[in-house]
Amino acid sequence: LRGSGSAFTTVSRRCSQEEILRGTSRAVIYHTPHGDLRAEYTYSPAGETWFLTRHPVSTPEDLKLLEAYFEDLQIVEAIGPYNELHRSYGEEALDLPIIGVNMKTAYQSLLEEWAGTENLVYLTFDAPEQLGCTLAAIQEKNDRTVRLTAETEADGAIFWEDSSTTNLSPGLYDRYIRPEITCWAAVFRE
Repeated sequence: LRGSGSAFTTVSRRCSQEEILRGTSRAVIYHTPHGDLRAEYTYSPAGETWFLTRHPVSTPEDLKLLEAYFEDLQIVEAIGPYNELHRSYGEEALDLPIIGVNMKTAYQSLLEEWAGTENLVYLTFDAPEQLGCTLAAIQEKNDRTVRLTAETEADGAIFWEDSSTTNLSPGLYDRYIRPEITCWAAVFRE
């Protein structure tokens, strides 16, 4: 059972999200105390799904807003409810709860959900200090999800990491993604 539950929930204290739906267009606005980020989606009737058509992060200033969003985000323990769900599956099931706030590493979530491939590559080289601060804020929350999940009765965990050489170089993977996954594996080994 891949990603059937999690040992955590998320709560924001000062940030919020707003969704605006107009026909086949949807905007998600992330309100922070320092400003807003806006993502845009377009519905495809043929695919019966929403496609992200405008990422919310494109500038170093946007990275600061995203950092504030993640600093505000609280990871709330839900080990008991997860363990109850896990036990309900019986002994024959291999249940793998989801880890990571965005169900993937910090850099990969920037690539897929927050900035997009091209913007992220530019930000990686043009704003490395701010990128590092933003990644650290996301990684801190990801680490909490991993540590909580390691305390459950689950036999393992899963995340939707879509790292690929079609949109990310091996060098960037080694620098930004491999260390986070390696830390996660160490927590579960312990």
